Amino acid sequence: MPAALAARVSAAAEADGVTAAAWLRRIAAAAVGAAPDEAAPVRAYRPPRPPPPAAVVEVARLREVVAELTGALVQAAIASRAAGRDADHAAIEAALPGVRATVRDLDVVKRAILGDTP
Repeated sequence: MPAALAARVSAAAEADGVTAAAWLRRIAAAAVGAAPDEAAPVRAYRPPRPPPPAAVVEVARLREVVAELTGALVQAAIASRAAGRDADHAAIEAALPGVRATVRDLDVVKRAILGDTP
């Protein structure tokens, strides 16, 4: 659905106090001659959340980059072991716990910025 149409549907649904999906179901039910209550209306449960603070977005982005680094290190460990480079394999394996801990620490930082408790 084009963004402009989706925005119009969302606005109409919000005006009726239902979700966009419930609003569309209501229209579909009317189109086939069904009773509106057969469309299973769902009240709009909450207003949209405001966007997260910029710091949270950056911490989340950094966390994903470090998580991708973890995956790359795992692949490098597998390749070094397969190639018989024992010293390289050992060094990579030694680094992995620290990188994984950094991912967990970034999750803690993000929760702290948001004020969430674990």
